[in-house]
This record gives sequence, C-alpha cells and structure tokens, in this order.
Amino acid sequence: AASVIARVPVERRHAFDQHCREVAVADAARLALGRPLSLNLHYVDAPSCIEAVRATLGRASAVGLASEHLMFEVIECARIADPAALGAALS
Repeated sequence: AASVIARVPVERRHAFDQHCREVAVADAARLALGRPLSLNLHYVDAPSCIEAVRATLGRASAVGLASEHLMFEVIECARIADPAALGAALS
C-alpha cells in the first residue's frame, strides 16, 4: 500500500484515501461480507477525520451496509499531534 500512496500527489492523498474507502464499502455491500470491514484513516486533523468518517458512513448507508460492519483504524505511520482531539473525533 505504501508504494501506491507514494505515487499519489500529496495534494490528492485525502481525496484518494476517501475514494478508496468508498470503493471498499461498495464492494463489501455487493459481496455481502459477513464480518467487519476494516478501513484505514490517514489522520491529518480532527475536522478532516470527522469528515472522512461521516462521508464513509454516508456511503455505507447509500449502499445498504450497516455501520456496525465498519471498523475505522488510523494508519500506523500517522503522526498524531493531538490524541485527545482524535479520540473526540472518533467517539
């Protein structure tokens, strides 16, 4: 995954990240997965994280995938300047 992300221009990474989550959600709904779908978040700041989660939940609702089937994870290499803000954004 890192080699793919590295080829995406920095100014397009947020949009690319969101697009990948939306495609994964649509595919999971189409395939009727019987387990949670793990989705990575490239944490930048709390507002963008909230926006990403809301957009992904909206896509899941649109394709008939229950939010209970989604598991959000912050990628390992994310530098989190404000862990409390991230926790608040995801709760």
